Amino acid sequence: MSFDINKLTRVKIVSPGSKYKETIVIDISKIYIPKNSEGQTLNRARKKYLNQEHINKLSLSLQNGIDYSKPCPIVIYNPQWRDGVFYEYELVCGAHRYSAMISAGITEWVFDVYELGINGVPKDLAMSSIQIRENDHLPELPSTADDLSNIVSYLISKKLIKNTEDSIRAYLYENAKNLHHTTFKKVVLATVRKNGAYQDIRTFPAADLPIHIQSKSDYEIGGEYDNQRQKFGWSVLEGYEYEYLTNALKRFDETDKGSYFLMHTKAPTEKRNLKTRRLSMKKALEQLERGIEKAYKYKVKNGEWPWSIEAFLGQDVKNKEDNFLKSI
Repeated sequence: MSFDINKLTRVKIVSPGSKYKETIVIDISKIYIPKNSEGQTLNRARKKYLNQEHINKLSLSLQNGIDYSKPCPIVIYNPQWRDGVFYEYELVCGAHRYSAMISAGITEWVFDVYELGINGVPKDLAMSSIQIRENDHLPELPSTADDLSNIVSYLISKKLIKNTEDSIRAYLYENAKNLHHTTFKKVVLATVRKNGAYQDIRTFPAADLPIHIQSKSDYEIGGEYDNQRQKFGWSVLEGYEYEYLTNALKRFDETDKGSYFLMHTKAPTEKRNLKTRRLSMKKALEQLERGIEKAYKYKVKNGEWPWSIEAFLGQDVKNKEDNFLKSI
């Protein structure tokens, strides 16, 4: 297979502590592939190692030749002996493509050669960052939330970034710019939980809430009855005020017992800080309470509620329901 390096149009990756050196054709037998203790190909930007289905697809694609618009696999010059075999380079990015080359019987390929661990950036940090950025640029199999949380946790364990939510966010902003905002939040939350990272403002995922409340108080949640306070307890996340007031009303109808709410907000933003969000929750609940009070007064005065069922929509096609049903 022949290559024309001058045809490459891909954008070279720029990453902290890394320097692009050259692009060359390398015999893949000269490249050392780092492995973990179980013999699996190691890439800290991947939590679940290699995806065989993706390798198979890549293998078929690579047999058609190089796509000059796509990023090249990345290696560093690192001469070393391993189990009696001499390797001249070490793979940094492109483990799936390397495995696909082996599967397709390809013996050489175009690689970008980088130097890592420069400008005062530790080599481990430089390697992790360029792996994240390379996956961020590669749409075929981007890093998952677990992959990214795994690599950031590794960097925290090595004290290469601080174990704080702000540091985790800053690292991801810098190195995973194409990350969808929902995935970004998921990675931050998973990494914070995994490492017990310091947070200026704490949020409470549903799975963590019972443990937190039990460790800090004797309150009940989830509609459980609190014998000490003789009320039902509910934890209410911002945006769910209506739902939990309805739950409290149902419990009151069933038992003649009251309820209390333990309120908590979603993550604050520049436009809506913690205090603003708390006040918004309080106002939402107060608006509902005013509505209930006014509705009761209306009922006393007029003998009916200020709402009614007008009709059901015709939904039963089999029985030829076509119009609105006024009664059932």
